Parts: sequence; structure tokens; C-alpha cells
Amino acid sequence: MKTSRSSIRRVIWLSVTGTSALLLVAFLSMFLSRSQAVAQPVAEVDAVSVNKDVNVDWAAPGDVLTYTISIQESGSPVTLWMTDTLPEEVTYVDHSCIGPGDCGYADGVFTWTASSIGWGATAVITFSGEISSETAVAEIVNTARVTGTGGLITDSARTRIFSGQPPNSQIRSPDRDAFITQKGSLTVSGIAWGEGMEPPYLVDDPNLSAD
Repeated sequence: MKTSRSSIRRVIWLSVTGTSALLLVAFLSMFLSRSQAVAQPVAEVDAVSVNKDVNVDWAAPGDVLTYTISIQESGSPVTLWMTDTLPEEVTYVDHSCIGPGDCGYADGVFTWTASSIGWGATAVITFSGEISSETAVAEIVNTARVTGTGGLITDSARTRIFSGQPPNSQIRSPDRDAFITQKGSLTVSGIAWGEGMEPPYLVDDPNLSAD
């Protein structure tokens, strides 16, 4: 009988010890998860601003566009992600990305990641894309999408595309058939407009050239 009671006591002690160990593991897991949440703050949507620009308003097939994206975080440092799906008419120029963080490109999507941006800091990223020489679209729209804020923030840049025909123009200086004696660089001034655009103010003067 003594041997039997001793065995029962050992079983009870082992059972209690196992339960205590499980509770300890659960407590440590909860504590670590809370610590990680504090160490990895999530940006608030209102604290992040995104602005995207392109270097030209008008371009022709075959031209290269350069995009500039400015991302500012006014709160505590956070990790932000950006994706930018290029239009079918635009091909990414290899190694054209400039800026902090990590850039990447695959399957038509430009990506960017920054792990420590905050306290009013601004990250400026630039990259380039070449317009297809066979494109027939009238406008190219490119949109940057930033996440990591608990929401989605976007901004777009637009470029109008000239048709295959060269733009119309009126040269106002120098005059038509003028004899040039100036050495070095020469400034030519005038106006230009593409197909489908309302012509700007024209000057009716036989000395001006119009194409």
C-alpha cells in the first residue's frame, strides 16, 4: 500500500508541475507578443503623406519618364511599403532607383521598403520608365500605393502622349530666314502644341515660322 500511495503522489506532483509549466509558457508568449507590438508601431494614416510627380507633362513614344515619390511620416518611426504597377506602355529602366530603403522590380511592379522613417522625416525615391515606341494611348497614369499605415495611401502622376505626328509650333525668335551671327549657344523661343490640343495664342506675322 505504501508503494501505491507513493506512486499516486508522484503522479499528482508531476501533473501540477506540468500545468504550471504550461501557464508559464503562455504568460511568456503573451508578454513577448506585446513587447514586439510596442517595438513595431503601426503608422496612422493621417501621419503619412505621399506625393508623386513626373518630370514632364507631355512626352512622345520612346521617351523616358522619371518619377519622384516623396513619403513623409510625422509620427514615430515605422516600416512602410510602396508598390507601383507600371502601365503596359512603360518599361522599367534597370538600376534607375535612387533613394533610401530597398528597391525592387519584378513582373511589372516596382517596390520599395523603408524600416525606420518617422518624426517628420521624408523619403524621396526616384525611378525611370521608358515609353513604348509603339504606344497609341493619349495619356499614361502611374500610381504609387503606400501601406503599413493600417490603410492605403495613393498618389498618381499623369503624362499626356503626343501622337506619331510631330507637334505644331510657331517660332517667334529668331525671325524667319534670319541671318545668325551670334557665336555659342542660341536661344530659340516660341510655342508648341500637339494634336487634339487647342492652339495657344498665335501671332499673325510673316516673319514668324509656323510648322
